[in-house]
Amino acid sequence: MRNQTIPGKIDKWVNMEEFARKLGRVRYHIPKSVLVLPERQDITVHVDLTSEGKAAYAKMKRDSIVQLSRIIEEAGGIRSEKWVSAVASNGGVLFLRLLQMAQGYVYTDGGLVQQVCKAKRLALADLLEQTDEKVCVYGYFREDIEIIRRAAEGLGRRVGEISGRRKDLTETSKFPADIDVMAVQVKSGSVGIDLTAARIGIIMTTGFISPGSFDQLMARQYRPGQTKNCVYYHLVARNTIDETVIRAREKKNAVIEAVLRDAVADVSDGESLMQAVAKDVLSLWEDAPW
Repeated sequence: MRNQTIPGKIDKWVNMEEFARKLGRVRYHIPKSVLVLPERQDITVHVDLTSEGKAAYAKMKRDSIVQLSRIIEEAGGIRSEKWVSAVASNGGVLFLRLLQMAQGYVYTDGGLVQQVCKAKRLALADLLEQTDEKVCVYGYFREDIEIIRRAAEGLGRRVGEISGRRKDLTETSKFPADIDVMAVQVKSGSVGIDLTAARIGIIMTTGFISPGSFDQLMARQYRPGQTKNCVYYHLVARNTIDETVIRAREKKNAVIEAVLRDAVADVSDGESLMQAVAKDVLSLWEDAPW
């Protein structure tokens, strides 16, 4: 259902049961298990922030709660139907700043980067040190790419980059032979790129991309043509919004699978991932770890 006052904005999805029934007549769903691919393993690596990082994150969390409370009040209170979309749209900057803080830094109002914690960088360096194979490391923000570069170069690894400013790929958009670690900015590395030369992926953060976009991103390595077993390490800062983003993505994946399989009991959730995060955050409220 489109918003009548904001062109292009969708408030909610309607008639989802009818949509699922009609989709079932014309679609043929092929599960991933049918594809002939090697094994894939996903490993969550929990990262504990330093005491300084925890203190900075806690302060930002408290400040965010105050601002979110104001946003909810202006939207008509938590019983209003508008509060989720209001928090998602107006609180987006707050969520992004919390996400940056979970990575160990924050952008100041002047656009400078303030480092507050090296925990994720050290965890990344530790994983890179354990292998001499080619590795893809995924980050969302510009500073994530710089963190990846510093960690890899500190180990003497040759670093390439796929981002909005450069693409260190072969003429056929593949992983070059003379690069050891490829730093991939999430929104620049999801389509038309073949990274099957690397079987190891490390995910620092993906931001608020949709489950479909996340799957496309992972499919740059784990795709037809990949002959080796793949391992993805997900770096998750403990007790931060990192955990909330993953939880929200899992919920949306369940909704998508429900539609594809005609299990329509829980397909009314047509919100964006940012809205899912907003709902997840505020449903837990004060005892949420974000």
